Amino acid sequence: MKNYVICFLMVIFLSNTDLHSQSNSLKNVKIGKQLWTSENLNVSSFRNGEAIPFAKDKSQWLFAVANKIPAYCYMYFDQKYEPLGKLYNWYAVNDSRGLAPIGYHVPSDAEWTILEDFLGGRDVAGKKLKKPSSFKISAENSSGFNGIPVGDCEGDGGHYYINKLAFFWTSTEKTDIHAWLRFITTDGDYVDRRANGKFDGYSVRCVKD
Repeated sequence: MKNYVICFLMVIFLSNTDLHSQSNSLKNVKIGKQLWTSENLNVSSFRNGEAIPFAKDKSQWLFAVANKIPAYCYMYFDQKYEPLGKLYNWYAVNDSRGLAPIGYHVPSDAEWTILEDFLGGRDVAGKKLKKPSSFKISAENSSGFNGIPVGDCEGDGGHYYINKLAFFWTSTEKTDIHAWLRFITTDGDYVDRRANGKFDGYSVRCVKD
């Protein structure tokens, strides 16, 4: 166990030193009065330059779950999916070092509601957020949000709902173990709002300050 912890900490402090350089290369889209990023967040360090713990396999993800520490992974724990963005747990979202690049923030539950209302309400906003080449069904992407169904990484280290759902964290906590999120689905036009475990890994979008 001691050797495992040492190896995991080495991943935390020695890997991925992009120093939040993505700030200047984020793609944005204006939706109503808000300026949203149009791609999933893909940073590997906090705003202060410290590396976010990278869970490269199931065992490291479970270590983060058990210890309630920030972490990210790739879909199926396979780095070839990096272009689709990282899956972050809420401990990374809420870390005081800042997950969002300088000039941006992770949107609150209320800011997601503003987005949904501008797009006609939660019952129909989903189809306006979905990228047709990814969802194919009920997807018009009229907002330019480019939502893609990369699924999630749950507390058991399993990857679920790939090619079916796109999950997005909000910055808003519900309880000590739950935080609010949104997801869009292949099965309808709607945006679903719910609170799930903070240890789950979901995509993140940002809003311009």
